[in-house]
Amino acid sequence: MKNYISGVGMSISIVKKNMNPHFGVFANIVHDIDDSVLIKSNLEQILEEMGPAMSASLGYARQIAISGLSLQGAMDKEYYWENLKINEFLLNEIESNKELHMEAYDKAIEFVQSYSSRLTVKMCLLLIEKVTDKDTVSAYDLGVYYSFDQLLDIFDKDVNEEEIPF
Repeated sequence: MKNYISGVGMSISIVKKNMNPHFGVFANIVHDIDDSVLIKSNLEQILEEMGPAMSASLGYARQIAISGLSLQGAMDKEYYWENLKINEFLLNEIESNKELHMEAYDKAIEFVQSYSSRLTVKMCLLLIEKVTDKDTVSAYDLGVYYSFDQLLDIFDKDVNEEEIPF
């Protein structure tokens, strides 16, 4: 078991990485964040100690992971939107501070890349964009399931051609 050490402006060891081979990359990310932070009885204390920027980075990392899970076919869009409410809770404290959002997102990318280097900035943005696109049909609704590598292979062409929107 490894601990992920990070923070925006400080070092924090908060997320225990379990890397369960049966879960897959996206499920491991969600499970590790939830298990290390969100399902603790002292959640308020943990969030206070982490600070709003670190909390937001975990929110973004979780959003990337649930986007991937939804596109893989592991959850339907309704469950995705329900899960997104948890991320809004983690993102809530930094409100509209664009600089903090950018730093938090950068830390989220660093965090998800500790699970897989294939989760580049472009790939993560594309996953979020595709799952929130109203025209995207849920793989879950189609009864299809993609492995992590199959899903990223599908989007690799788009990632290599698209520009980062900021």
